[in-house]
Amino acid sequence: MITEEQYINGLGRLLLKKSGLTIDCIEKIFSLKISKDKTNIINKKFDTYILDNKRKNTGSFYTPDYIASYMVSKALFEYFKNNTSLSDERLTSIFYNGKYNLKNNEFQVFLKILKNITIADLSCGGGIFLINYMRLVEKILIINNCDNYMSYLKAISKNVHAYDINKQAINALLLELNIHFEPENEEEIIYFNTHNLDIITSASFDETVPQNGYSIVIGNPPYLGEKGNKNLFNEIKKSAFGNQYYEGKMDLFYYFIYRGINVLNDSGVLVYLTTNYFITADGAKNLRKYLKDNGSFIEIINFNEYKVFKDALGQHNLIFTYEKSKNKNTRITNIEENKKVHSFDELVKFVGNCNNKYSIQEKFLFNERNTIQLYINENHFSIIKKIKTKSTHTLKDFFNVNQGLVSGADRVSKQNYNKKLSQEIIDLYKINIGDSIYVMNKKKSDKFLGKNYLKYFYKNSDINKFSVNENTNKRILYIDSQVELDQVLKNHLIPYKEILEDRREVQTGSRNWYELQWPRIKEIFEKEKIVVPQRSSSNIFAYNDKAFYGSADIYYITSKNLLMDYPLIALLGLLNSKLFYFYLSNIGKKKGNMLELYATPLKHLLIKKLKNEKTIINISRDLINKFNDKSFDQLNQLIYDDYNISQEEENFIENFYNHMH
Repeated sequence: MITEEQYINGLGRLLLKKSGLTIDCIEKIFSLKISKDKTNIINKKFDTYILDNKRKNTGSFYTPDYIASYMVSKALFEYFKNNTSLSDERLTSIFYNGKYNLKNNEFQVFLKILKNITIADLSCGGGIFLINYMRLVEKILIINNCDNYMSYLKAISKNVHAYDINKQAINALLLELNIHFEPENEEEIIYFNTHNLDIITSASFDETVPQNGYSIVIGNPPYLGEKGNKNLFNEIKKSAFGNQYYEGKMDLFYYFIYRGINVLNDSGVLVYLTTNYFITADGAKNLRKYLKDNGSFIEIINFNEYKVFKDALGQHNLIFTYEKSKNKNTRITNIEENKKVHSFDELVKFVGNCNNKYSIQEKFLFNERNTIQLYINENHFSIIKKIKTKSTHTLKDFFNVNQGLVSGADRVSKQNYNKKLSQEIIDLYKINIGDSIYVMNKKKSDKFLGKNYLKYFYKNSDINKFSVNENTNKRILYIDSQVELDQVLKNHLIPYKEILEDRREVQTGSRNWYELQWPRIKEIFEKEKIVVPQRSSSNIFAYNDKAFYGSADIYYITSKNLLMDYPLIALLGLLNSKLFYFYLSNIGKKKGNMLELYATPLKHLLIKKLKNEKTIINISRDLINKFNDKSFDQLNQLIYDDYNISQEEENFIENFYNHMH
């Protein structure tokens, strides 16, 4: 694997080959030493090279060229729409259909606008967005026979700003830019305003921004969650900007959104490619409020299961376009087809032909919890509006929602074995990776028979629609503050004391070393309840009135026992219905097509008291005993009737449910 320095050196050799510049000029201007070694062939952009090597540490992913080109066209489309009288149809033909041959009066408008546009990428990497911007400008100038177009390009490039924490990325950007334009002499070298700094923590960032702000902010900022990167976020919080916008469980790219909007001018446009989790994530509450209060989304293209980055497994992305003005409707496109696209023209056609498109007012885009709701299409939106209108309560009005337990050490993990256990203890007790600590199989639990802290233990895969699988080979030592450390338990746990004492709650003194890290309240596992897996491809809710101990990937819904009661089994029928799958698919937290049923979204589900409550309860009891399609169809019909769902709407919901299952 070649180093960054060798890679930059290779770009220098390539520029020497493709331009009329001398070796001395290149070495001086770009601060590099061109080696005579020609063994390293540069055959891909710096973005690809550097991110292939540093992706895990930086949270960065190389933006495919056709997507960068598409986003540049989108940014220019919106900016020209805001700042000229050209029609949407004309701008579409220019920026999306490549009809760059302009009428004379149009070209004069373009020249005036382009000379005054200030554009920035706050995490430029190898500069794929900014280089695509310059290539597009070059095309427009050449096709319209612009005299001395290189002088225009040089003037326009003075308003381009490239930021990156990696100095080598900026060097690569300038080299690749000039490799494209092939300058014949030093006078023709194209420069950008480059800023080698951390845009989050740098105290000098504001000094780099033009007085009137930026016309366009564009990019693909790094995705790096706080989980697993606590030290990085602790350092960021030491800066004024980092501390001002920090919120728990956030992602690094949120800071780039804040910065981007802060430096945008009043008629400017921000276009970002990000993951789509911020629209519902608990760790993005402040961000969503900021987005709502400081401008509006022009457009959101949600890619769902479409793989923008082939190497980013399990990642789901969107492109959003944002401006500082208010009172505009937002265009939504929900991509459902996972078709392979390889070019700008294919992407334009792919997005343009998508059937799941609609326009929505801000009051419907942001719900009552200030999460962003991307309905699948206009038909979905109208049905969800009806469900909301009919609803009278939230689930938390009648029910508690609790997460399952966290032991902090189910078994001896590889990490615990290597980092927390001394070799002396490993040898003394003959400890192996995978040894049971709190969770074990039936055979290994025999020594605890008769102990009231030995409990049956269930996985989220033991939860089915309406009922649970009660046969489990798993057991857990449920050790809370009420359990005394008897000799059998002590003999079992002592070998693992080094691991158990290292848990945060033990170190802070809130737990004895032998207790579970988060045992929760014992009652939620023992009483009548609905259990739900935190992630599922469908709405799977099960009733259970026996002991059902489970881990943190299971949530427990229990009655508050208020005077204005809502029967638990009536809720079970509603939550398992096709109507509620439709509802959750549109307004619930999702990762791709998977429903994410965490405590917060569950608590805020809108529900209503059911007119057919007794019949729904009876049918639900039948489905608990044995699931059958006939009873399930009867239940769904009752739910449809309760919400006044029309036959046309019912057919639509049924087709959607069947398609997704």
